[in-house]
Amino acid sequence: MNSPSSAPSRFEPPVPPPVNLDQETRKRIVAGVKAVLARLQKKRLLPDDAGYSAIIADPDRLLRFIETYRANRDAAADLVVDAQGRPVADDEGLLHCRVTLPQVERLLVATCARKVFESLDGESGRGERRLLLEDLRPLLAFSWQLPLLRHYAMLLDRRHVAALGSDLLLLRDGEGLRTVAGLDRAVLRQARQALGTDFREVLATAPAALENVVWLPSRHLSVVREALQDAAWRFCARERAYLETVMARDPAFIKAVGPVLADLPTETVRELEQLPVQRVRPLLNVFFTVFEGEAETLLVDPRFGRKVLSGVTSSLSGGHMANDEFLELAYLKLTALKGRIDAIRGT
Repeated sequence: MNSPSSAPSRFEPPVPPPVNLDQETRKRIVAGVKAVLARLQKKRLLPDDAGYSAIIADPDRLLRFIETYRANRDAAADLVVDAQGRPVADDEGLLHCRVTLPQVERLLVATCARKVFESLDGESGRGERRLLLEDLRPLLAFSWQLPLLRHYAMLLDRRHVAALGSDLLLLRDGEGLRTVAGLDRAVLRQARQALGTDFREVLATAPAALENVVWLPSRHLSVVREALQDAAWRFCARERAYLETVMARDPAFIKAVGPVLADLPTETVRELEQLPVQRVRPLLNVFFTVFEGEAETLLVDPRFGRKVLSGVTSSLSGGHMANDEFLELAYLKLTALKGRIDAIRGT
């Protein structure tokens, strides 16, 4: 298996559709959106308690409108047409106003963002948020961003946008935005430098790992990447105390435990290190053989490390058993425990 750094990242931010609309085109788009909204409301696909002005200012309502249209395109097929009056049924076709549906979506999202930012500022066109909105404008294009607009306005500052650029589009939920917003720009820069092509993957899948990536010495980060493979970033997203516990161990131990370290409780790590390092991986292999689909669930349960694994490791840690003898004894002990698991879980 390749290490996470051995291949270019598969994570690329989406590219917003280009848009350069004159005022007349904007008016035609808004008129078309109003017509589609009225149609969906008439067919009872949307509640009729809000018009265009209310929906364009409310991210939740706008998202519902967009999703409802996508799920019911046939309901407005005679309204969403090209220059020849033919229905436009995909995102590539040009509408009669010479734009695509993704470009319409971008206009709606950007308009909604402006209204959200202005409502938070208290007065249109003033405050730091106006400048932040201008920085964000090239990136505001997708309906999935609508639930994040208030997060953008409340959590981010212009330094985050400058540091991340289009990579900001890899953050798809409020939790990730909140994590990154709590990081200094210098941490983002250092994390990008330390991770190279893996930066985007970590940002997209484990943003909580970024600060720990910077904290880890480069030699330790290399050990983590090699030993944990695809679980490396999940490991780096763990609490600092756990990382300190693990990284205080010999690299040979970390490599022996491998990817499962990303999820183990501290208690289990301490029990495993009671064994000679050359016995750790064989014991884990036997463990996964005996417990099969339950193995990972048991290993991440702190009670299992304290109440079960401690007895196994202590009985296997002494003496100078041959490999075959060790494997046979480990198998017998773990098999004997298998029938007691439900009782152990209940304690």
